[in-house]
Amino acid sequence: MQITTIEAFSARLFLEMAVGAVDLAIESLASIYAEAADFFVLDLDPTVLDFSTVEDDMDLVLLLESSNPDFLTLTPYGIDQFHSAGENLEEAFLELGEFFDQMTELAYAIAPYDEDFDIDGQLFIDDMEMTSDAVWEIHTDFAFPDSTIEIDGERVNLSAWFDNPPASLLVMWKNYLSGIDSSLGGLFPDRYVFAIEPDDAGITPLIFALHPNYPNPFNPATTILFDVPAGGHVTLTIYDLLGNEVVRLVDQDMSPGRKSVAWNARALSSGVYFARLEFADRQLTRKLLLMK
Repeated sequence: MQITTIEAFSARLFLEMAVGAVDLAIESLASIYAEAADFFVLDLDPTVLDFSTVEDDMDLVLLLESSNPDFLTLTPYGIDQFHSAGENLEEAFLELGEFFDQMTELAYAIAPYDEDFDIDGQLFIDDMEMTSDAVWEIHTDFAFPDSTIEIDGERVNLSAWFDNPPASLLVMWKNYLSGIDSSLGGLFPDRYVFAIEPDDAGITPLIFALHPNYPNPFNPATTILFDVPAGGHVTLTIYDLLGNEVVRLVDQDMSPGRKSVAWNARALSSGVYFARLEFADRQLTRKLLLMK
């Protein structure tokens, strides 16, 4: 069997589609690196950069933070460009999806003649269908904010940084190392850690109290402080304006003391939320304002 002129022309068009999509994706990512100085705050005070004291990643983060707390904070321009890059990647994966759909059709068309092409026709079909499905899943991730794909049994949000860029890569890194937020800016949405930390002062509070969260308003993370005057069961739950439970941050027996809980609301939309603290048949409520 010979490939016809039309088939050859179609194949060339398919390849041009794929090359164009890949080029668009590469250009979008390359622009971020090429304009790093415009995307991020990169100023550092060299007088405090003593790397001889750095023994691990956290030491490095704290050193950079002491040199400039705003280091690796995204600029307004950077945020806009991350959003634009996300739109370009969405378009790129749309084009790649269409390309592999065409390749799947081609695989089915030539499968009856696989001996003439010296190929395994069914394997070609399977490879193209699998690739097409994967590309369309990634496109969906970029097309719909907060959507995810599954990789090795774990939900992954590949478009997280493009849908909602982290305000500071340095803070994100610090939170990851400290165990407060292991999601790496939302890339791994199921890795959020709601860390409960005791008050450093170690003083047992006299009353049951729910303190204002900080920061407030926040985007996307905030810390909630509360006092437990005696040992007992404590629950801390977040509700939306309609009274629907959003997440239960604490539901356990606790020792007396001042506690702090980190909450990351990246997956939620802007708006007013309420934190309800319950202990020994008592309830306290605070209003939280998420602004993205």
